[in-house]
Amino acid sequence: MKKTLAALLSCLFLAAALPQPSLYAAETDAPEDSRITGDVNGDGQLNAADIVLMQQWLLQVPDAVLADWQAGDCNADGRLDGLDLCRMRQLLTTPAPQNPLEQLVGMSYADAVKNGYISRSEYNYQISGNLKSTIETQMERPLDYSIDRFYLVSNETLGLTGDTKYLYNSSTADVYPVTEDTSMNCA
Repeated sequence: MKKTLAALLSCLFLAAALPQPSLYAAETDAPEDSRITGDVNGDGQLNAADIVLMQQWLLQVPDAVLADWQAGDCNADGRLDGLDLCRMRQLLTTPAPQNPLEQLVGMSYADAVKNGYISRSEYNYQISGNLKSTIETQMERPLDYSIDRFYLVSNETLGLTGDTKYLYNSSTADVYPVTEDTSMNCA
């Protein structure tokens, strides 16, 4: 165990001692909305080839050219370094959520609107009956419409099929299936 830890630490110190090439956000390559995080070779997906290319580029291997360096800036600090490489590895090895709604749970209202998962609206949904009881039990408090605003989730954007509708609570960033009629009221 000690030998493994010592070897790991020596690799980290060696990597830190190497000159790290840096690029800054003023240099742009691809439009931000079409960029896939980690896709530094520009093939349209994050895969092992991107990890290898990023490693080569960080080690300044000749002929290592990034098609889109900004896609490799995974921590959005305006430069490429070992932290971005670690994040790319994490993104590649972490399984995608099985339920598309999992990507919406915990997401801020602004990001949910930006990604098209919900629509920005002057209206929110008023909850009643069993659905209200279920939500209040889960939140461990009564609904307060001054802070609990519910918005209809775009099933199409999330790739959900079926007739079930879902509501997003912008206060708690939770998603609830609509099990009964709700009414849309002006907020």
